[in-house]
Amino acid sequence: MPRLVLLCDLERFTNGYRISGPFVSELWLSFEISTTLIAFLDTFSQARLHLSCVVLQVDRTEIGLGATEKRLHINLESWGVPTPPVQPCLSPVQTVGTSSWSSSSFDGHSD
Repeated sequence: MPRLVLLCDLERFTNGYRISGPFVSELWLSFEISTTLIAFLDTFSQARLHLSCVVLQVDRTEIGLGATEKRLHINLESWGVPTPPVQPCLSPVQTVGTSSWSSSSFDGHSD
């Protein structure tokens, strides 16, 4: 069973939150404010802002989707998309001891 690993440990996240001050605790945690702010920034400025604090980095996907929604002037109920059905695929059956290489008349050995 695979072991779950956090990309950011809780101590680092907590320290980032604590030292960020009122910008994070009063502004960034408001989804409406953070998405409006990101909607005004270009891609490189968004990346720099997200890298400035681990708390901002963790929320980047949701904030980016919310900002896109604002830029396009749409209001979606959810951001999920339906998954297309997957076609079943049968793997080729291999018979033990036979291969296309061994059926050759020359096997590299002299008689």
